Amino acid sequence: MASHKVRAASALALVGVLGVAGALNFRSYSRIRNQTQPDPYRIQYRMDKLEFVQAMIPPHARVGYVSDLPVSDIREQVGYLATAYALAPRLVVHVEKAQPGDYVIGEFSKATDYAAFGTARGLAVERHSGDIVLYRKPGR
Repeated sequence: MASHKVRAASALALVGVLGVAGALNFRSYSRIRNQTQPDPYRIQYRMDKLEFVQAMIPPHARVGYVSDLPVSDIREQVGYLATAYALAPRLVVHVEKAQPGDYVIGEFSKATDYAAFGTARGLAVERHSGDIVLYRKPGR
């Protein structure tokens, strides 16, 4: 009976040691990965770039999202989701898929004539910060 208790205690100690070793290994891996790729999808970048929008668009607004990339491009999809996350609680919708409100966020992968891009879609540049543009429907 005593040998069963010793075996159980030994097995439990071994599981504990392996658990701690695994946690330390994961922590080390995570630290190295975060140093080499701290924000692979540029979520924090978008949040910082969209900071100027936070004060300009009411929290209950419906906001459009448009990009110069096709909707099927993974970079466009990540950009859309990151923008939706950064602008929460505002509802962000694809301009191609749903009717936006008064504001539209444009995100661009290359230098573009932002005003002409917006005019072609019935939008006027309200403000921009590098590759991110806040458009507004004229007359509103």
